Amino acid sequence: MRMDWIGRAGIIAVCLSALAGPALADETPTDVVRRLYAEPGAGASPLHTTRLRALFGADVRPRSGGALTFDYRVNHEPVARDVTGDVSFVETRAGPARAEVDVSLVDDRPQRLVYTVVREDGVWRIDEVRSMGEPSWVLSALLKGDTH
Repeated sequence: MRMDWIGRAGIIAVCLSALAGPALADETPTDVVRRLYAEPGAGASPLHTTRLRALFGADVRPRSGGALTFDYRVNHEPVARDVTGDVSFVETRAGPARAEVDVSLVDDRPQRLVYTVVREDGVWRIDEVRSMGEPSWVLSALLKGDTH
């Protein structure tokens, strides 16, 4: 009897994942970046490419005084409130395998970030983030410990 329950649960899980798969495949690059802003933290995310997730995992900064110390999504210390209402998303470049999404927000000061979103395993994932304001940075370089 227990095997029947486990078997049914497995079948249900497979059916649900089949339903979720097409929805993710239909997402636009802007949808993916919007979802990132809805996440509670600014660490590695399933919305990042394998390359960027690996860089979060290999972040050299913990060995040199601390991990990424700010929320890169807002370009300063983490905010205590939901900023998604103050954020605008504009897809500026789009191709079949690569796109850029400009994100503008005003919290304490205006910020502009550019997200590079690429196709990986058939879905859009965030591969890079660049701050266009002050301070300016490239996320992968920060995670590698390169501050220049």
